[in-house]
Amino acid sequence: MKKQLLSLFAVAATAVVVQAQNANVQIIHNCPTPAAGTVDIYVNLGSGFTANPLVNNLSFRSATAYLQVPSGLTNARVAIAPEFGAGTMLSDTLVSFALPTLMANSSYVAVAAGEIGSSSHPFNLFFGAGALTAGSSNDFDVNIFHGSTDAPAVAIFTNLDALTPVVPTLAFGAFTGTATLPAADLLSLLTPATDFNTMVEGFGIPLATLNAGGGAGVVFASGKLSPAMGQPAFGLFVALPDGTVLALPQTDASRIQIVHNSPDPMVAAVDIDVVTSAGAVIPFNNVGYLQATKYLLVPSDNYRVLFSAPNSADTSGALVKIPATLMKNTTYQVAAAGLANTSGTNFAHSVSVNGTNVAFGLDVISGSRPWSISPTTVSIAVFHHSPDAPMVDAVGSTGSVLVNDISFGEYQGYLPIPTIADGQIRITPANDNNTTVATFAAPLTQLSGLGLTIFATGFLTPNDENVSNLQPFGLWVAFPNGGNLVELTPVTSLESVSGISQMNLFPNPVNEVSTLTFSSTRSFNAELSIVNIMGREVAKLGQVSLMEGSNSIEVNTNSLSSGQYFLTLTGTNARVAIPFIK
Repeated sequence: MKKQLLSLFAVAATAVVVQAQNANVQIIHNCPTPAAGTVDIYVNLGSGFTANPLVNNLSFRSATAYLQVPSGLTNARVAIAPEFGAGTMLSDTLVSFALPTLMANSSYVAVAAGEIGSSSHPFNLFFGAGALTAGSSNDFDVNIFHGSTDAPAVAIFTNLDALTPVVPTLAFGAFTGTATLPAADLLSLLTPATDFNTMVEGFGIPLATLNAGGGAGVVFASGKLSPAMGQPAFGLFVALPDGTVLALPQTDASRIQIVHNSPDPMVAAVDIDVVTSAGAVIPFNNVGYLQATKYLLVPSDNYRVLFSAPNSADTSGALVKIPATLMKNTTYQVAAAGLANTSGTNFAHSVSVNGTNVAFGLDVISGSRPWSISPTTVSIAVFHHSPDAPMVDAVGSTGSVLVNDISFGEYQGYLPIPTIADGQIRITPANDNNTTVATFAAPLTQLSGLGLTIFATGFLTPNDENVSNLQPFGLWVAFPNGGNLVELTPVTSLESVSGISQMNLFPNPVNEVSTLTFSSTRSFNAELSIVNIMGREVAKLGQVSLMEGSNSIEVNTNSLSSGQYFLTLTGTNARVAIPFIK
């Protein structure tokens, strides 16, 4: 019985017309229709179809080597017939296609994809750029094709950068265009193009194992995410220039970020080694308090996380060894917190504070989000890691409780907050939202689209029995790309603490000189300064004398580059700030 038609293109110049200049074409069979197994291909280069097929018995998920094809033809066609041994005839052809005009000395790949009889993803030929070699023996050139009919548009990440997709969006029937990868063993990740937080599937790209340096290939998505009876399952495959097709191995993948948030001076800086079950080590050297790694894409595994003295030669004397199991398609944030010394030698604390264990350890949270749910929101999670702080709430500018009843070592998230305006976050006792412990500016408009974690850290009592100048209580933000955590600018209550109200800066956005006006209930001296949205002071404007009643101060911002800032007035036990744009 004849097999049903599958559309696939192949043409060999030596069998039809000899041209002075040719193009190189590789053909890949990627139609998942079960009855379409194997096909023969006929060609018409302008003088009629050949009597015999130019490609015989091309099966699903197979490819030809690159073929020499006449270039410059404008009326070439290809016909696809079901494979039927020697008895196949051109009259059996069910589909034919016009071919694009091929450029001389160029390379192309033609993928037959779609499904026979489908109205949503009909069978078709898709043409993209091909490549025979890479430009360097250390690289591999690749073009990626989306050929899975029930898979949505996807983004593709690799372990080279877990936050920046090598392909932001790729829909069915599309090629990425040729890109260059290092010829290493890589881990890749597919996510929906509309939701980078959701991990769909991981695949290995074993370029070093295959000794593929200097080569090229076409990676194509094939099969069905939800296969019916007899349909092929989803997978990624690579077609090499000689026609070899290899299945890329499915690899369970996880994402992870590690944050150092222990305010204990004994572990002010550490080496962090993440060790796989097989003993492979992912090292992070000399990580300081209030620093974070970037998000990493790693194989799912049972890991050990080792904390050692900075610049350790080995891990045999690690201070702490903590297991962490990373599950498939899950994103984690791992935070080191607590006190390494709870014996009382350096701290008055026992192993517990207010009944809570504050010993050094890891908090491992699954479902972490590097991105918010939309580009007009910021998604915020909160960790309570202040060892001597009680249970607290976090209250937003509108009075809504953002975080409710959170104690040391606890985590709450994620809350998407619109970023149409900047705001404030007030820390209050858990059962009294009218009493403010501290207030912090939240520059929301600069954070759109991000998923962030705010860490409550430091000490409410920074001078303990035998230790002084400990990190004071504050809110610090970990960004997805790691590095130093960023402090949210503390802002005290305007009327009750500073006595300042009705603050206004005009014009805003500012010119070279703007005017700050406000009302004060008392006279006192204050320091006037400018900090950026990262909480870092960028300009000292000197001391000013504030008078009871109305005040007006000219502010010179000529030295600032474009951006968003806070103008701050700092006096004894009082600090107020107003945002502005340059």
